[in-house]
Amino acid sequence: MANILIIDDDVQINRLIAKTLGPMKHEIRNAHTLAQALEVLPAARPDLVFLDLVLPDGNGLDRLPEIMGGQNPPEVVIITGTRDPNGAKYALETGVFDYLQKPLDLNAVRLCCKRALEFKHLRSQRREVKLFKRDGIIGSNPKLEQCLEETARAAAVDSNILITGETGTGKELIARAIHENSPRAANNFVIVDCAALKNTLMESILFGHEKGAFTGAEARHQGRVFTAHNGTLFLDEIGELDLEAQKRFLRLLNNKSFYPLGAKSPLTSDFRLVSATNRDLETEVAQNRFRADLYYRICGQKIHLPPLRERPEDIRELVFFYGERICQRMQVKTKKIYPEFLEALCSYDWPGNVRELINNLDAVIANYPDDIGLHPRHLPAQLRVAIFNEQMQETQAPQPGPTALDGVVFNGDLPDWKALRREVLDSLEKRYFRELEARTGGRAKDMAALSGLTQARIYELFKKHKD
Repeated sequence: MANILIIDDDVQINRLIAKTLGPMKHEIRNAHTLAQALEVLPAARPDLVFLDLVLPDGNGLDRLPEIMGGQNPPEVVIITGTRDPNGAKYALETGVFDYLQKPLDLNAVRLCCKRALEFKHLRSQRREVKLFKRDGIIGSNPKLEQCLEETARAAAVDSNILITGETGTGKELIARAIHENSPRAANNFVIVDCAALKNTLMESILFGHEKGAFTGAEARHQGRVFTAHNGTLFLDEIGELDLEAQKRFLRLLNNKSFYPLGAKSPLTSDFRLVSATNRDLETEVAQNRFRADLYYRICGQKIHLPPLRERPEDIRELVFFYGERICQRMQVKTKKIYPEFLEALCSYDWPGNVRELINNLDAVIANYPDDIGLHPRHLPAQLRVAIFNEQMQETQAPQPGPTALDGVVFNGDLPDWKALRREVLDSLEKRYFRELEARTGGRAKDMAALSGLTQARIYELFKKHKD
């Protein structure tokens, strides 16, 4: 018997799903708003959640990280009456089990429930296979924990992996963790910096050369690809490759054989490929800047690293961990970290992510090796200015003007509260959306960044307020 939570404001849908799953003898609970769902979630400890998208107090996609967080997260099945391929794509990329359209097919609901619980059971068994080596990967944010769980699963198999994430999030650390926890760990982990590959040197760096292959080739040289034999070949920032270089890599992946410069016979290399990029390769493919056939070859599994601004609670742990390491390297006493120092760091968005944080810690300790403790005064001037500017923007934010409730007069009988609430919120939502659209030129990505909403939610609002 499993615990199932149904989150839908439509009472009839709740009853229909509960009745459909009743013969399976599961424990079923209902919630009609996101707030109510998040309140009962800790006690309910569901194995499976049926989640509607459009709820009275928000969009279900926006609360997926909270619903799917924790040590033993539930499987989630989206149920919705809106036909939004972008929303479905976002939900499936986030890790939901399935996406069902209303009106619901009851047989599909039963089968989906059965398959989701089977998958949950298998996943809980696989949790016993831990990621033993995660050197330098610090934090306990649910998004990072999900990333590490995916990394552990990826290490156990031999498929190609694509790691995505902003610059400085630690993509190389994830690639190393995959290698060090894989059956290939005893062999080489070979890095190729794709951004630094020049066409004139590319074949020599990758494939090597024979003695006398070109002027200056005084000895035989083994390339990176051969060095990675039986190990892992890590292509860092693969999105930087030009189309000709992409073609050469595709040829290599197709047959795992190559000719060193000046060689008459081919060599083979049995390597496991892990790639990383800070670009949106799907967009690059759509705009013909990245080969679709290469993209599908490198993307056997996909792991996304969240930016530091989405896991600010990890900053404290990162500061203590890397602060101690830096002090040991510089042979100085470990610094005391004052609360106001951490508060200043947590108030910054860190566009350079973990790498920027570590670099600033390095500078602080190098500049003040004899100081016992660290406080905001120790931070580099440019960082203090950036933190100050962000704090000023928050404190000087314009006060909210008149709301949709201003000027409302209740004459005669009071209206139904639920109807009034929905009317007021819809009016305010439409005004906000129109202003957001005007300020960004209607670009969904910019609208999401400015508003804090997901792109999936932006697409829903486009449809809702298209008039």
